[in-house]
Amino acid sequence: MPSIDLARKINITERIVRYRIKELVRKQIILAFSIQLNQQAINYDYYKVMFYLKNMDSEQEMRFIEFCKNQGNILYYIKSLGPWELELEIEAKDHKELNHILHQIRSNFGDIIRNIQTNLIIEEHKGEYNTL
Repeated sequence: MPSIDLARKINITERIVRYRIKELVRKQIILAFSIQLNQQAINYDYYKVMFYLKNMDSEQEMRFIEFCKNQGNILYYIKSLGPWELELEIEAKDHKELNHILHQIRSNFGDIIRNIQTNLIIEEHKGEYNTL
């Protein structure tokens, strides 16, 4: 939300909003900012890819993380406690580009991958945090 809109919403000046945000950053209460792109507007598809693994040790995991960092399309690396051990969130122009990325992953890490499941995310709803 632009600072001017936030200022109007809470009835203070934009300058105060900017100052308070800077203070939150300085005090390390806010650690990072990020954006959430509308992939449909830029003609990209958004995928969640779940990896079922077999015996990945910490060295292999570090190699896998480093590989993911060097790929421009991989947005998030998530360790899971569910039925799959690892989840990646990937942006790709189309399913062919996704298949190319997955082929590179299988080529480099096929010895630790048991199975891969992909899901195309059509729409992601923004949620609000509910406090008790």
